[in-house]
Amino acid sequence: MLTASHEHAQTVVLTDFDHTLFDAVGFKDLLQVTSCAVLGLDPRVYESAYARIRGEMFRGFSAGAFFEAMALEGAELDEVQQQMYRGVLEDLTRDTSRFVYADVVQFVRTMRTWDAIPVIVSFGDIEFQHLKLHGSGLEAFLPDVRFFEQDGDIKDEMIAKAVADYPEARFAYIDDRGDLIDRAKRAFPDMIAMKIARPGTTYEHTETRLADNIITSFQNLPYLLASCLSCAQGDHDDHSHEDHGHTHDAL
Repeated sequence: MLTASHEHAQTVVLTDFDHTLFDAVGFKDLLQVTSCAVLGLDPRVYESAYARIRGEMFRGFSAGAFFEAMALEGAELDEVQQQMYRGVLEDLTRDTSRFVYADVVQFVRTMRTWDAIPVIVSFGDIEFQHLKLHGSGLEAFLPDVRFFEQDGDIKDEMIAKAVADYPEARFAYIDDRGDLIDRAKRAFPDMIAMKIARPGTTYEHTETRLADNIITSFQNLPYLLASCLSCAQGDHDDHSHEDHGHTHDAL
């Protein structure tokens, strides 16, 4: 059921979380360095175990998934080591604000000032993702958060669900993966879709054929979105005028 703010908002901005709002690479690197130092782990084994989680295990990162991956590497952690690792993870997620990209806070503040609704739609272990988000200080600006644990087509379904939940809204979508941008754009051609290619991120160089823009930061993004949405509305009004002999008020 929509809240009053949802009913009157004109724009919904669907956004990914990791590599888009949050420096997941930086967090992962600090977690690895700290864990290896505290637990005496081999960094090469740690790196290989971490890669297994999104590889053959096809899961989002969590402490439990990491323990399973380490066992598959032949480096199973005992109960004391597992407790120590959970302690490191708890300490690092208590305050994750340093991993929020510098341009993000101003972006979400501007969106809320303009009565736009930022909606997170992002893959990952739900508990772990919420820990990162809670520690980031962004929750106050993000009224609608949708994390999901299955990768693949489920993101298409989550985007479709978000679109259905805001039937009167205009939509923009921001993601670091070009393939997901293209799939969303095919499903919703009127959606403004932007690929974020932050330098050094995992999917920086993934290709997209359908993105309306490719950006490297959120600097001036609110104004770019406003321009794109205005142009899209103008095109819609022009077509409406041609088809019906009159124009519609802007949303």
